[in-house]
Amino acid sequence: MMVALASRDSAANLEVGELKIKALEDRIEKQRAQIAELNAQLTAALAQTQGLAQKAIEGTSARK
Repeated sequence: MMVALASRDSAANLEVGELKIKALEDRIEKQRAQIAELNAQLTAALAQTQGLAQKAIEGTSARK
C-alpha cells in the first residue's frame, strides 16, 4: 500500500514537473518571437533615424 502510494506520488510529481517544463518552453518560444519582432522594429527605427540624420546634415550643408 505504501509503495503504491509513493509510486503514485512520484508519478504525480513527475507529471507536474513535465507540465512546468512545457509551460516554460512555451514561454521561451513566445519570448523568442517577441525578441525577434523587437529586433526588427529596432532595425527599422535605426534606419529611419539614420535617414533623418542624413537629411538633416544635407539640409544644413545646403544652407551654407
